[in-house]
Amino acid sequence: MDEAIINHIKRDYKLLIGQQTAEEIKLEIGSAWDMKEELQAEVRRKTADLYQSNAELRQSEEKFRYLVEDSVQGVAVHRDRRLLFANSGFARIFGYACVEEVMALGTIDATIAPEDVERLRGYGRARLRGEPVPAYYESVGLRKDGTRIWHNNLNNVVQWEGEPAILTTMYPITEFKQAEEALRRSQATARVLLDALDEPAFLVDRGGRVLRANKAPQRQDRAN
Repeated sequence: MDEAIINHIKRDYKLLIGQQTAEEIKLEIGSAWDMKEELQAEVRRKTADLYQSNAELRQSEEKFRYLVEDSVQGVAVHRDRRLLFANSGFARIFGYACVEEVMALGTIDATIAPEDVERLRGYGRARLRGEPVPAYYESVGLRKDGTRIWHNNLNNVVQWEGEPAILTTMYPITEFKQAEEALRRSQATARVLLDALDEPAFLVDRGGRVLRANKAPQRQDRAN
């Protein structure tokens, strides 16, 4: 029935409405099955408001596109994993030549590493249902050439073309992750070298605080 209402309004009034608006109309008139007379009366009553709402929404979306198009951050809008909008920053982060190439992917899942897809799908479904999920998190992305990248994500529910959608803003942190891993390996190497010394030795920071002592004193105690 909702589909009949949507099609009727689109055909006769050149106006696009969503499932939520169709459902409201159906509930107000009681039934959408034999709808010709009652529905036309109801549509006439709502047409002016819908046109005004659509005009305001289009203006808002145009302002949004203008503001984020040249942002260095990646910005995407998606609903049920289907890409509705992406800016040039998003294309650049994932190694695509242009926004059109990104939009041709169809789904935002194409930019997510396989091991992270189910987790982020779950977040998206829960977020649109209004359930509590992290708004800010790290995830692993997949560039066009297949390389994996790390990025931070901030997510919010917005109205897009009259329906709820998810606005994702992201920025890459791959270099930070690589530096973090290099530091971890460096610290592990330092511990191995420190423990290999036969004499007591300590690792201290710039303030003179002892961060680690090697195992030489323990070995000497056991020997004695």
